[in-house]
Amino acid sequence: MSFLINKKLWLKINAIKWNLLTFIALIFTINYMGSKDTLSIISNYLVIFLFIFTIARLFIINFILAFIISVLISLELTFFVVTGERVSVTVLSASIDTDLSIASGTSQPFLIKSIPFLLAFSFLFIMSLVEIRKLNYKKYFTLLFCVALITITSIYYKLEVYKAYLVEWGGYTENDYGSKKLYFQKLFYHQYYPALLGDAFYIGSEFYELWQAKKLMNHEALPEGVVFNKVKNSPLKVIIIIGESSTNSHYSLYGYPYKTTPRLEQYYANKEIIKLDNIISGAALTRDSLRFILSYAVPLDNSRFFKYKNTMDMARAAGYKTVWISSTYESGPYTGYVASIEQSSDRYFNNRNNDILKDKDDLSIPKVLANEYKKGEKQFFILHMLGSHIPYSIRSDEKDKHLVTTKEATDYDRSIHHTDRMLDKVIKLVKEQNENTIVYYFPDHGDLVNRGHGLVFGDVIEQYNIPIIIFQNKNKLDMEKLIDKYRTKEGLFNTINNHYVIPEILGFDISSEVVKEAKEDGQYIYHPNGEVYKYIEVLENGFNKSRTYSQ
Repeated sequence: MSFLINKKLWLKINAIKWNLLTFIALIFTINYMGSKDTLSIISNYLVIFLFIFTIARLFIINFILAFIISVLISLELTFFVVTGERVSVTVLSASIDTDLSIASGTSQPFLIKSIPFLLAFSFLFIMSLVEIRKLNYKKYFTLLFCVALITITSIYYKLEVYKAYLVEWGGYTENDYGSKKLYFQKLFYHQYYPALLGDAFYIGSEFYELWQAKKLMNHEALPEGVVFNKVKNSPLKVIIIIGESSTNSHYSLYGYPYKTTPRLEQYYANKEIIKLDNIISGAALTRDSLRFILSYAVPLDNSRFFKYKNTMDMARAAGYKTVWISSTYESGPYTGYVASIEQSSDRYFNNRNNDILKDKDDLSIPKVLANEYKKGEKQFFILHMLGSHIPYSIRSDEKDKHLVTTKEATDYDRSIHHTDRMLDKVIKLVKEQNENTIVYYFPDHGDLVNRGHGLVFGDVIEQYNIPIIIFQNKNKLDMEKLIDKYRTKEGLFNTINNHYVIPEILGFDISSEVVKEAKEDGQYIYHPNGEVYKYIEVLENGFNKSRTYSQ
């Protein structure tokens, strides 16, 4: 009798062996990526299992969908293995604004390493589908109903517990609606449901929020205290150059022991350029950094992006013809913050609509600048570089190869050397034209060499430390004094306040009350985990021990 029972039990286990192995693999993966309490782990598993169970009766497409889920889980698991942390919320946000070529280049180090996980999960999911398809319809739909009910109940319970915690903490009330409610919900799903539901819900929420917010975008209003001064003597040409992933600690101009910026050093020795110290970026990803720099959004209030004119609008209001030139492409599957600013300019060029820029080389930008330069006209240019974005090895050429620094940093340092050459070409062009011009260079953010940027854990403050370099031709504006006006009490200048510095260059007056508020805002940085911190507190204590500030 016992033999028959054991045989029956073995046959039942054998009938679901692939689902059991999938269960074990997913439970281990979810636990490894940060879910520690039993309810979260089981609930996470049920979400993925429910999806697999639901698609099992489909033909052909079920294997395709299972493969896609395998890709998503494998990439996130690989990211965790390589970096020691999950994909952050700001990286997820940036994914909808990123050119596919940039995204593929960034993910390249993870793609190859993810192949073993991809093969394993694909095999397990496909074999699980085959097992589930063997169920008769009655058992299939009964189990589907039960699994769906348990999954939804577990998610609802976990969400209610999370909301109760937030109410007790004081960051949430039952009366919160709209964007604030959605903000807390998407953080909840991202935090407690790694691998599938959390990322999918977060990205979906970003699409929805951006779509909703664009309905409210206002290109007419100015913040109170910002007024155009018609008699102010502004430059004929303003050229803003925005670098990429470029940390000041790798510039020989800033004391780095290897000659990464020989041309800039020569200009500095001749007193032709200004370099500024104690400069920080407001965020560690392009999408976030540029929305703070080129609009009136700040880390504590993103809604200002949609309420007021952006920098291109203000330049046009000041009588400038506006031109955006980029060696990258500003939007991904969905037009986001940076693209909306690019496309509000009079003319914009990127690697998809300009033949010169198609090679995606920063040295092509000065060529387009020369073509668009109109002598005697008031023009405002934004030159957006690929700079030192991962992968570093494709951000330089043969003329940079002579530079050899350290085994870990040579490729990155060559990209800085390439930036040095690009800036040199722009300065030479301005000298040749010999008009009243300001060239104002700063990167969007820094970088953790060989790790990248947008990272949450560890010593990641370096991704906020950047240079500012200024060249002026036939222009007497005291740029150092202008920027010093916006420094915090600790002497820091946060590039989010370029949304006041640039308008002042263009001829706008900023009231003392607004300057005071700007200096307060300049204390804060937006962290890739979606939280806001004071830079000086992070510098002293690290992110883990620093206080967070609500948006």
